[in-house]
Formats: sequence, C-alpha cells, structure tokens
Amino acid sequence: ADPAGGRVSSARSWVWLGRRLAYAGRFTDALDAFTTGRADLAKYPPVGADASTLRLWDLRLLRHAGHRAITLRRLDEAARTLDEAGATANELDLGGSRPDEYEADGAPNSANVPTSTLASNVFYHQALARHLRGEWSAARRAHDDAMRVARANPDQLVATAAWAWVSAVLDGDAPSAATRRYL
Repeated sequence: ADPAGGRVSSARSWVWLGRRLAYAGRFTDALDAFTTGRADLAKYPPVGADASTLRLWDLRLLRHAGHRAITLRRLDEAARTLDEAGATANELDLGGSRPDEYEADGAPNSANVPTSTLASNVFYHQALARHLRGEWSAARRAHDDAMRVARANPDQLVATAAWAWVSAVLDGDAPSAATRRYL
C-alpha cells in the first residue's frame, strides 16, 4: 500500500516522502515508500527521460531504501539493495566521468552546506551493511569505492576512513598497515 494514501507523481517525490517518513520515525513506511517509488518509476517513467536518467533516479531510491533497511536491521535486504546501488553507481561512473551530486540535507547544518554526495552515501552505507553482517572483506571493497568518491569532502572522508580502518583491522590487517592505507 502507498504510505501517502495516493499516487506520488515523481521519483523525487518518492525520495522526499520516504525521507520525511524516516525523519518522523516511521522507518517501515519510509522503506515502503522507496520500494513503491522504484516500482512506480519502472511502470511510469518520466516522459522523455533517457535510460541513464532513469538509472540515476533508481539509484537514489535504492540508496535510501538500503539506508532504511539498515535502520530496521534488515541486514540481508540492506546488503542486497546497497550492492545493487553500488553496482549502479559504478556502472554510471558516478564520481568519475559523471559528476557526483550533493544530497540535500533534511536537517541542514548551521551553515546550510550539504556534506555528503549520492555516491559517497551509496558506498558508505553499502560498506556499513557489510560491516554489520561481519563481512569485513566485502566492507573493505565498498570502503575503497567510498574513499574514491569521498575525497572531495573532508567530513565524508574522515567518516569513511575511520570505518575503513576498522574493517581492515577486523579483516586481519595489522593496525599500522591499515593506518598507512586509509589514514
């Protein structure tokens, strides 16, 4: 069922509906909104949208769905969803040949400056889902992708490097080796 009680007209609307539901603590409804949004996007693609644009909107919905699956501790679902998101971000070369995009913050900082991007959030949450499942090698691979796109933002870089270091040590690296690699 549509948590909004009616048809939402665009992928952007689905993203913000889900985000607002999550801010209200309605995490299951938020996840449902992202999932419904993906189905809606597939069934009713925007007129004139090319395949790359559709994949980018699908990626946004996947990223948020994966994040909310983590919140709900649905770690298998989160890992699957965020692995798909990571593959899509890499396929689109987001942060490489295709510029990454800052995500608007639902609760902006005092300077009202966004501090994270779509690609960095995809890979950060993909790594987190794998980390929470105890899959250190898979977490490290996602952290490597996150490090590649996080370098443009010091806040995201610090958070990513810290978690990457933890995953590397848990995966068997000596702390000094992990430090040289990530810090």
